[in-house]
Amino acid sequence: MSRDHIRRVKRRKRIRAALLAFGVLLAVVAALTVWFGFSAVQVKREAEAAVQAAGRAQTHIEAGDAGKARADIEDCSRRIDAAYAQTKQPVWRLATFVPYYGSDVKAVRDMVHILEDVSNNALPKLDKSVQALGLNDIGIKDGVIRLGNMAGVSSDLAAANEVVADASVTMNKIGGTHIPQITEAVRQGRDKFGELAKVTDAASRLADVLPGMLDVQGSTDGRNGPRTYLVLAQNNAELRATGGIPTAWSTLTVENGGISMGTFADPPRDGMFSQDEAMSVLTADERTLFSTKMATDAPDINFTPDFPRVADIARRIWQRSGHGDVDGVISVDPVFLQRLLKIAGPVTLSDGTVMNGENAEQRILNQIYIDTDTQAAQTSFFTMAAGEIFTHVLNGMDGKTQQLMRTFQKSASDGHLYVWSAHEREQKRISGTPIAGESHSGVSQTKGY
Repeated sequence: MSRDHIRRVKRRKRIRAALLAFGVLLAVVAALTVWFGFSAVQVKREAEAAVQAAGRAQTHIEAGDAGKARADIEDCSRRIDAAYAQTKQPVWRLATFVPYYGSDVKAVRDMVHILEDVSNNALPKLDKSVQALGLNDIGIKDGVIRLGNMAGVSSDLAAANEVVADASVTMNKIGGTHIPQITEAVRQGRDKFGELAKVTDAASRLADVLPGMLDVQGSTDGRNGPRTYLVLAQNNAELRATGGIPTAWSTLTVENGGISMGTFADPPRDGMFSQDEAMSVLTADERTLFSTKMATDAPDINFTPDFPRVADIARRIWQRSGHGDVDGVISVDPVFLQRLLKIAGPVTLSDGTVMNGENAEQRILNQIYIDTDTQAAQTSFFTMAAGEIFTHVLNGMDGKTQQLMRTFQKSASDGHLYVWSAHEREQKRISGTPIAGESHSGVSQTKGY
């Protein structure tokens, strides 16, 4: 056998070996591709199911159905675990090294891993909280506020919220993607998770401060005791930065959850600051932007859009007029009152006017100006209506927890209900939520006294 023949034989063997190796490689790549494709479909299906379960859980919590809410939370956790089981397979790690599209695979993998952390460290605490809270025991019954075991679940909600908040921040750091479907999935995941983070944050804050703020039995913050709040009823017919002029003032006292409402009356003008006093009460920015009327004229204390500042000034005016100190300030308006009437049912006022969940706004903000000629008569009607509607509502909420929770949530989010606490710790927890009514304009709103 010649040397050339031997070389040709060896060359053919090398070619056959190379072709065989290439064929095996193609077969492996094809198998991995099929494997990855099937796994990706599984991940997509489980992730979508997890999102749906989370949405159902929120709906059932709002409806007060703890059993269904817990089942949905458990289903959400199982779905996330199933998706994670897929993405931790070696084929997913290998896929991250694929040129160009590897970043898309990594984005999906990172998102599922974040959800797995939430599944392991947040969802069990949320499930425990829902089980222990007693959703059916939350509401107002016979004029008494009931919060279930809100104080008892505060620590679990805080721990769950910390995990969710950290996960939300991490999710927003996920890198860019190239495939439109994955880009949209990542965007939707961020949006949905942002919504979840807001819900857990609000729940954690409320569970922390509400029992103490409402003097409900079971409060564990060491600050139990009756609370008295100044209530400002704003009239939207005459606009101001926080909604309307504070036409009627009263107090709301809570003791062991029991609510008692004072009589609404005109603002205490004898507590207003003089022109000279206003120069030191208001900051330079406030005097320049809003004038000294913000401290000297009751209808103008809310020239500023910053409700905590409005509340602090109102509290001082109330105190100066001899009414004593208060634990905080609550602002409501006819829109909020009408929403409450839609839940509690109609009420006939002392002057014979029937107010309900459809006509309260129109009667207070429009019709009264047609029926009466003087500002005194208009103010008198608004003051009377606010007081009698509140009294009626406080005794008409039995068994209507779901509607009440939704009304408070909506009214806080669209600026028809504000709350400020004179207790620093509580106000710090309220701060940053819609119900605080804070302005972030950059204008100096506070001044040391």
